[in-house]
Amino acid sequence: MEVVKDHPDWWMTVTCDGFGSHVMDKANELFAKHKIQIVKEEGDTSQVNQSCDQDVAKKDKCYMRANLELVRRKLGKKVDQWSLIALAIHAQLRASKEDWRRSHARVNTQPSTRVHFKDWIKRLDDRGVLTSGEKFFTKRTSSFDAMPACWVNLSVEQRHEVLSMIKEACGVAELTGKKVEWTKSIIVGLAGFVRLEEVHKLRACYMVAQEDPSVIVHDDGTSNEEVASVPVDPAVEEAMKKSVRDFFHWAPQNLMDSCLKDKKDKATQKKLFTHVTNHTAQTMWDADRNQPLEPSSYLDATMSDDQKTLLCPSYENVLTGCILCDVKGKGAANKLAKRRLDVISGNVASCARCLND
Repeated sequence: MEVVKDHPDWWMTVTCDGFGSHVMDKANELFAKHKIQIVKEEGDTSQVNQSCDQDVAKKDKCYMRANLELVRRKLGKKVDQWSLIALAIHAQLRASKEDWRRSHARVNTQPSTRVHFKDWIKRLDDRGVLTSGEKFFTKRTSSFDAMPACWVNLSVEQRHEVLSMIKEACGVAELTGKKVEWTKSIIVGLAGFVRLEEVHKLRACYMVAQEDPSVIVHDDGTSNEEVASVPVDPAVEEAMKKSVRDFFHWAPQNLMDSCLKDKKDKATQKKLFTHVTNHTAQTMWDADRNQPLEPSSYLDATMSDDQKTLLCPSYENVLTGCILCDVKGKGAANKLAKRRLDVISGNVASCARCLND
């Protein structure tokens, strides 16, 4: 860069967002060697310290999406950069003074409502915002930590086979002086190790392996060896079997005994009622949706479609509920309505997580 190259003693800064791969020590060392300092935003913090990320950015996206649909109908595939810039300018001009005032108030940058920094941090801490990013990201220390899941799940032998196939294709290209030709046979061969839509990731893995061979034989601490059997106390084993029987039986003996002993104990009666309804829902998970689970006709109860769905959840509903239960913290609970679970539809292959919509 001009001016910068004339001052080799200067330090430059690069600002990164809160993505986990941006905190690798190896990358920091490489940048520091060239006098470039990485200034990284802490994960999941932009919504609490940047006013634009509040109402203004949301309305910008809303206006741009609506206008883009209209432009596509008129221009089709001829949408150019100038059209996109015009859409962005139009969306920004529609942001009102009230939108900016409300956005500044939410991040404590409005002078009339501003509170002391310590008080503001305490508010965020009480809402669980400051710790939410730590639940999703862990510090990465090697290139293997940044490799895609399809590579991590392969064994060392499988990784060598994948590299051999790609190296052979690259070798042919070097001899002929042409670009690498990814023939059908190569793609089919690589698809034997990963899913077809993830084959392109293996080419990037090959490039990383050329620079850092440790990603090939890296041991992440997991082992496929069978765990040696540990003797279990017969009394404990019998208690475990009993608890399993109680869980899968519609009338567990322990709850039935407690209810018969004291029929006026509402807490015990509620436990039995909850267990019976849960057991019924478990046995109906693959039932026909056209014949939903309903209360006895003796009760003469009128049910809505939503109530019928709640009484007979599908396996997808149960899986979604389990993932939501794993998302802890007040901050995650407050933003539940603004999030979506991409793992259900398979859009996130690396891990199950909740993403900001």
